[in-house]
Amino acid sequence: MKTAGSPWGIYIGIVLLVAAVSAGVYYYTSARTPSPEEIALPPVATGDPSEKAAKKGVRIEGGEVIEKDEQGQVLWRVRAAGEITYDDKTEVLHGSDIEFEVNLQGQPTVRVQAPRFVADYAGRRIEFGDGVGGAMVDGSADFQVEKLQYQMNTQKLVGTGGAKFNRGHYTAAADRIVVDMKNRQIRMHGNVLLARRQES
Repeated sequence: MKTAGSPWGIYIGIVLLVAAVSAGVYYYTSARTPSPEEIALPPVATGDPSEKAAKKGVRIEGGEVIEKDEQGQVLWRVRAAGEITYDDKTEVLHGSDIEFEVNLQGQPTVRVQAPRFVADYAGRRIEFGDGVGGAMVDGSADFQVEKLQYQMNTQKLVGTGGAKFNRGHYTAAADRIVVDMKNRQIRMHGNVLLARRQES
C-alpha cells in the first residue's frame, strides 16, 4: 500500500517552476530590448533660422531699410539718396535725403520726403526733421511740417511745426497734424485754420 506524498513537496515544485519561468522571461526581454543608442527618434523639423529671421524685423539692403511683419509684409521702407548708418549697440539708424514709405496691409499708403531721419528701432519710433513733405500715395492729399515722427506701435504719423494739409479744394493749417494709418483718419490740432484754395 502506497502512502500519499507530502504536500510541501508539491508546493516547493510549483515555486521552483514559477521562478524558472520568470527568470526565462526576464532574460529574454532584456536581450531583446534595444540599447539607448539604437533607439531612433523622429527628426525635429526646425527649419532654417535665417529664413525665419528674414521674415520679420529690420533689414538693410543697399540704400534701403525695410521692416516686415510676421507674414513677411512690408510695414515701412526707407530709401536714402544720402548716407545710412546703423549703430547695432543702440539699434539706431541715421540717414539723409530720404524717402519714407508707410504700408497698410502690405500696400503703400503714405510717402514722406525729408532731409534727415533717425530711426530708433528699440524705442519703436522714426523721426524726420528740417522740413518734411508727405503725400497720400493715391494722390488724394498732401501735407508739410517742420518735424515728423512715425510711431511704429500705433502706426501714427505725428507732425509739428507749421503743419499744412491740402485736400481737394481745401487747405488747413494747424500746430500739429496726426495721420492715423490704422484707422484711416487725419486730424489737425491747435489753432486750426481751414480755407478754400483759390483756383489757379
